[in-house]
Amino acid sequence: MLTGRPKVLRIGVCSLADARPLLARHYAAGMPARVCCVLGAWLEIRDGSDRSDTPDEFHPEPTLVGVLTVSHPTLNDRWRARAWPGVFEISDKRERALALNASVRRISRVVVLPRVRGMGIATALVRAYLRRALTERTEVVAAMGEWCHCFKQAGMRAVECAPIERDVKLA
Repeated sequence: MLTGRPKVLRIGVCSLADARPLLARHYAAGMPARVCCVLGAWLEIRDGSDRSDTPDEFHPEPTLVGVLTVSHPTLNDRWRARAWPGVFEISDKRERALALNASVRRISRVVVLPRVRGMGIATALVRAYLRRALTERTEVVAAMGEWCHCFKQAGMRAVECAPIERDVKLA
């Protein structure tokens, strides 16, 4: 973890090209499909000086330390009926797909550099997205959600779902 001089976290829109090195650190292989938004978290180290004649080397460039990607939702998730009862129970597949794509986005990746984990950067990224979400509903499928509480700390709720039969048999 970084210590010493004061730190400022800036969150904003990030290019996918700039985010790729961090996204390569995610435990899930490959990129999520249909990414429609990327937020980045830049950490700035300040020396406390506000003099205009201070040399540039005392104000290092902000470092991209975290990213969040948002994607279109998958069409068939069995837990969705528990999360939003009756909302997407549309028999026509095309109409259901249109309704999902119009009103749901999925936070598909949240990655923070190991040296700055535990500083609340992941939670800050999730909160920043939720404040200006692209749609009225946001979902996350978090395999690491039991250990990483950034979604819950940002105000999201967990929807428990029983394991499917084939997974139970495999276990």
